[in-house]
Amino acid sequence: MVFVWKFSNTNFVPKFIFLTESQYKVKTKIIDVDFTSGVEIYDRIKKEIEGLEIGVLINNVGMSYAYPEYLAEVILIFSS
Repeated sequence: MVFVWKFSNTNFVPKFIFLTESQYKVKTKIIDVDFTSGVEIYDRIKKEIEGLEIGVLINNVGMSYAYPEYLAEVILIFSS
């Protein structure tokens, strides 16, 4: 499981990792990102998840496009 979010309470992180890994028997990766920082965060996220198989994407950031769009139809705003 990969979690990409901005941690405001760093004391919460170790407990969250332990509970998630022990309850669901999975490995976790956490990427601490502030989504209000601009498009430069996407290069970092791309590097962090490189080589991982991502089966499900849940956007709980609270930020989106100005209109609804299917993930497969989203035009990338940065170059590869």
